[in-house]
Amino acid sequence: MAAVGRRGADAAAERLTAPDVLTPHGLRTLSADAGAFDPHAYTGRCLAVRSWLGWGGLRAAGHAAAAERIRSGVLAALDRLGRAAELHAVSRSGELEPVPVGRQPRASLDGGRALGVRARVGQPRARA
Repeated sequence: MAAVGRRGADAAAERLTAPDVLTPHGLRTLSADAGAFDPHAYTGRCLAVRSWLGWGGLRAAGHAAAAERIRSGVLAALDRLGRAAELHAVSRSGELEPVPVGRQPRASLDGGRALGVRARVGQPRARA
């Protein structure tokens, strides 16, 4: 939080929790109000690793309730999809939709799973 200060952290938390970004299933990569939004393309999907980073940032900035909305939403989506998906689609209306496994990137999959496991048990991210 030192980099942005309290006001910056509060402004970031407000933006991350706006309904066009925070879905019932995690954080979108792009606002649902943006012209390029597509829940099945990179410009709109929910990526687990980005949601977990948002969760950690919100917790660190003292926004525990907002962080919990992300944590519980992503874990519910993963449970509902029945697999440890790196990403999933959420329509503008908030409906959860799977993304075919063949279209899922592998670069951050393991990091997303590791952060998700920590979030499931409520452990904070280890400090370097």
